[in-house]
Amino acid sequence: MKRDTKESRRPTIAAASFLLLIHALPATAQVSAPPIPQEIHSDSVGVGVSAGGVVERDAIFWGFTLDYARRTSNRLVVSGSVAWDRETESFTNKPDNTVRSYTAVGTLSYLLTERMSLTTGLGKGFADDDNSGKAMQFTNGDLSTGIVFGYAMDGFPFFARDSVSISAAYEYNIDKNETMISIDLAFGWGF
Repeated sequence: MKRDTKESRRPTIAAASFLLLIHALPATAQVSAPPIPQEIHSDSVGVGVSAGGVVERDAIFWGFTLDYARRTSNRLVVSGSVAWDRETESFTNKPDNTVRSYTAVGTLSYLLTERMSLTTGLGKGFADDDNSGKAMQFTNGDLSTGIVFGYAMDGFPFFARDSVSISAAYEYNIDKNETMISIDLAFGWGF
């Protein structure tokens, strides 16, 4: 009979945790810092949650992001992700307006230290439901950029090769000429 060890349970528990986070947590991000893959595990897949607000108008947003990150050198991490977010704008004389959207994001992170990163990138919306009450459809969405300061920890209480990161983002929607501020929390599984 094969003995069940901690090492043999790692992928199963990590996969279950990843799926649980995807389905249980709402979040958003146009541009966010990916979890930092460790040097010995240069690739990472992750899920992140985010919340923030638009500076120029009374609007808040939240959502989630799924990402893949690769450590390309000692100091650089490239990442690609898909983000879903929900933005709600409040008005005084009419009902709130809620828009859900999908955004493709590409980022480049520079590791200031093994734990701290500075990230920038571009996000391009490709689907939303901001079309007079109709269902989600593909659109030529907004283009956004941003600067993100992130801090990553080992994946405790999960596993040493995984990463948990928290970041603060200053984002700029180029098409709407608006700024956004958000806080992001991400979990990455290194491989």
